Amino acid sequence: MALALLLAAQLAAGAPPLDCQAALGPLHDGTGEGALSGQVDGATLDGPAALVALRRTRGDALITVKGARFARADFRGARLHNICFLDSDLSGSDWRGAQAPGIGFVRTNLAGANLAGARLDRILIRNSDLGDVHAERATLARGRLDGGWFDGRLDDLRLDGADLTGFRFECGQMLDDGCPVYTAQGELSLRGANLSGANLFFWARIEGATIDRTEVEPTQLPMLRAARITGPILVRGGDTVLEISAADYRALAPHLPDPARELPDPAPPRAPPQWLRPGAEALFVDAPAMFDAAFRETALYRRLLPALIGASNARVLVTVGPDGRIDAAGDAYGANGHSCSLGGEALSFDPATGYYSGPHQPSPEDPPAWRGRPEPVLMLAGETALVYRAGRGFRDDSEHPVGDYASCGARAGFGAMVRVPVGEAELARLREGIGSQ
Repeated sequence: MALALLLAAQLAAGAPPLDCQAALGPLHDGTGEGALSGQVDGATLDGPAALVALRRTRGDALITVKGARFARADFRGARLHNICFLDSDLSGSDWRGAQAPGIGFVRTNLAGANLAGARLDRILIRNSDLGDVHAERATLARGRLDGGWFDGRLDDLRLDGADLTGFRFECGQMLDDGCPVYTAQGELSLRGANLSGANLFFWARIEGATIDRTEVEPTQLPMLRAARITGPILVRGGDTVLEISAADYRALAPHLPDPARELPDPAPPRAPPQWLRPGAEALFVDAPAMFDAAFRETALYRRLLPALIGASNARVLVTVGPDGRIDAAGDAYGANGHSCSLGGEALSFDPATGYYSGPHQPSPEDPPAWRGRPEPVLMLAGETALVYRAGRGFRDDSEHPVGDYASCGARAGFGAMVRVPVGEAELARLREGIGSQ
C-alpha cells in the first residue's frame, strides 16, 4: 500500500515512475516484496508476447512478475522497461537488442541467457544466477548487483564492451549479503567495458576497460595494469576513499607484486628488530604488504596509508615496555563475520624460536613436549610481524604450546603483516579500537 501511494504521488507530481531498483531499495532495508505494485502471476502469462502486451497496456508503471517460466524465450528487441522478475526461470532466454531499462531480476535463473546489446539501465540483480551469460556491449549503467552468496552465480559472465557507468556491486561479508563473486568458478570478463564511476568488488579480466573515478580496493590495484586509465582512481579502504591520478598509478604500479604470489614468511630472527626500544609503539597491518620496501618510503605511500589501513583484514599494535618486553593487541577478520583476537602482556623474546612468547597455562590435554615451554605469540622480523600459526591455536601435538593468546573463527586468521608509519593521533585512535582477549 505504501509503495502504491508513493507511486501515485510521484505520477501526480510528474516524477518518473518507480523501477525495480527504486521500488525494492537496498538489500535488507526492510522493503517488503509483497507491497510491490503491479503484481502479476507469471504462470498466467502465455509467453513473451503476453508480457510485451501487458507492458504496452500499463504504460510506464512498475510491473512485478512472480514465478514466470520463460526458459529459452525470445525477447529480442522487446520493450520491457520497469519490470521486476521475482522467483522466475529465464534460463537460456534471448534479450539481444531489448529495451528494458529499470528491469530487475530477483532470485531469477538467467543461466545461459544472451543479453548482448540489450539496454538495461538501472538494472537490479539480486540473488540470481548469471552463470554463462553473454552481456557483451549491453548497457547496465547505474545498475546494482547485491546478494547471492548461496543462490547466485557469476561463473563465466561476459560483460566485454558493456556500459557499466556508475554500476554498483553492493557486496557484504556475511552469508546473507555476500555476492557470488567469492565463489565464481569461471572467468568474469569485463574486457573493454566502461567502468567510469563504477566500483569493483572482485577479481576480473579488465583488459582495455575504461577507468575514470572507478572505485577499487587496494588488493585490486594490480589488475588495473591492463586497463585504460583516463581519469582518477578512487581507492577505498573501510570508510576512507582516496583519489589518485593516472600518473600516481603509473608510479606505484611497478611496486605491486604478482597478485597470485604469496608473501614468504621471514626467517626467525636471532634478536629483536632495531626499532624495538623502550617506549616505542608500532602498528602492523596486512593490506600494505603488497608494496615493496622502496615504495613504502614514498610520499604517495603515506598518502594512501589511511585507505590501506582501512582495507586491512588483520592488524596488531605493539607497545614496548621499559624492560624490552612487549604488549600486543590485535584483531583479524574473515568471511561471514568470523574474526580473530590477539592479546598478550609482557611478552619476552625467545631466541630459541624467534617469537615473543609468554607463559603457557597448562592443561591436562597438553602433549608432554609442551611442559615448561613458553608459548610463542608474535614474531617481529624487521618490518614484518607474524602471529604464531596465524592465530589458529588448536591444541595438538605441535612442538610448541598454542591457544592462550590468540583465538580465531574458522574463516579468519592473521596473515603476514607490515609495520606502517602512523602518527600519535592515529595510534591513540587504534588503542581504543583494536580488541584483545
